[in-house]
Amino acid sequence: MRKLIIILSMLPIVSFGQSQKNVTIQLSTGDCRKNDPVRVGYNDTIRFFQKEKLVTQIVPMSYYEWPITIDSFKSGTYTVFYRNIYDKAVSKIIIIPDSVDEYELQICPDELLDYQSDFLASLKNREVINIAFSSWGCFHASEKVLSIKKQDCIFIATITEKEETKSVILNQSMIDAFKRFENEIKVLDDTHGCTTTDEYAIISKSWTLQRTDGSCAWNGFYFLKKALFGKTE
Repeated sequence: MRKLIIILSMLPIVSFGQSQKNVTIQLSTGDCRKNDPVRVGYNDTIRFFQKEKLVTQIVPMSYYEWPITIDSFKSGTYTVFYRNIYDKAVSKIIIIPDSVDEYELQICPDELLDYQSDFLASLKNREVINIAFSSWGCFHASEKVLSIKKQDCIFIATITEKEETKSVILNQSMIDAFKRFENEIKVLDDTHGCTTTDEYAIISKSWTLQRTDGSCAWNGFYFLKKALFGKTE
């Protein structure tokens, strides 16, 4: 089976005169970083278009099964419109082939369309970027500092929490994880409304940034720390 993903409220399928095969869609959406169908704060409509005509629209919070089974969905090429968790409009082209009877379709609103910014590539030897992170809610409060230093041709990440310090030399997947964190926090708006509030202060010689994330949806520091240092609470 192919891969791709969402959640649904169907409108009638529009006929366009070409032959289209009925295909069963296994359709799901959610936080693809943790394969989680439930994402607090996300209640957007996802729309399928063919030749600029609306074919199907989907309201993710209206469904409780995972994934959603859609019978008699027509094969073909669709443009899918939705908003991601950063409240940015996204459009994607998807192709549902007529060579299969069942198709897995996955959409990941936790992702950006591209990750062009690459701060570590511009970091000079012995320069450091510090990420001060604090989080508090009804039953917790914590503070952590994560630093990345360029040392000759390598990057060394260090984290301090609960009076314990850990360090690791970054491999390529870890560098990619920081690149994802960097691009996402740049487009993340200050948000409030969740019982947990996360605050970020990024400080370096050439880049400073402060963000407040009260969405309970992004959890950027959690995933960055997990990518760099493994299992996290």
